[in-house]
Amino acid sequence: MEQREGLLVLGMRGIAEGDILSPAISANYTSLALVERLLIAMNKADLNTVLPSDIQEGNLTGHDVLLTFQPGYANNLKALPLLKKYGAKALFLVAPFYIQEGLAFPCDFMQRLKPSERDSILSQKSLQKREKKLKRAMQIPQCEREKPMSIEQLEGLSAERNIAIGIMPFLGLPGIKDSLELFDEINHAGDFVAAVTGRFPEALAFPDGQVSQQMLDLLPLNDIHIGLTENSGFNTDDELKDPKHLLKLKRRFLPTISTKEPENLENYILANRFFAGDYPFIG
Repeated sequence: MEQREGLLVLGMRGIAEGDILSPAISANYTSLALVERLLIAMNKADLNTVLPSDIQEGNLTGHDVLLTFQPGYANNLKALPLLKKYGAKALFLVAPFYIQEGLAFPCDFMQRLKPSERDSILSQKSLQKREKKLKRAMQIPQCEREKPMSIEQLEGLSAERNIAIGIMPFLGLPGIKDSLELFDEINHAGDFVAAVTGRFPEALAFPDGQVSQQMLDLLPLNDIHIGLTENSGFNTDDELKDPKHLLKLKRRFLPTISTKEPENLENYILANRFFAGDYPFIG
């Protein structure tokens, strides 16, 4: 099968190793073993890992992968030794509010809330009111696996030369529509990252993958030129020449523990089936 020219963006959330997880929880976690298998297979296939700066500057080979980790779990740091071992780069997307407050991320705690509590949070169209409700809910991490990375860990992560930092603003939740609030929140999240790391974020992940023209118009004003959706697919070489496409890159997520990590992952990569858009384990 002929390999297409372009970029694959692969996403991962938490990394769990040796944990027994419920089906609802395990949908958020990938094993460290699968991360290593992915890196080995990518090396065999001569796929090149890149950072947002490489994409924006056009420093691509045509057979490129952007690896992403979100939303800032401390356990994401387990991948660092493997990334170094296999000479890979990665983008870490962090949700500043939860790191600052030391709270569990929505992908872990929302399922623990009563439906009325979830609706109460999501019905708030003001970020300030949402923050108050989240703090009141006091959803602290219930186990080591749920802990966000600390400010000190984020600072250390940013010092790694093969790592870029991006943001997941808006509390990682969709539904905010006021332009001024959206603009201010992107600024607030970017300022937090800059204060901790000394660098402004290089990319943004849309809340719940939901893209609006309103947000696309705001990103360049915040000096963010790489945006990530949750639309599965492949970003072709022609698409990557369009600055507007860079604001809404298509991103697939690696299989999770709940989707039964495939034994034949390497075969799919080596046969270039990622590039054919024919990988059945990702939505």
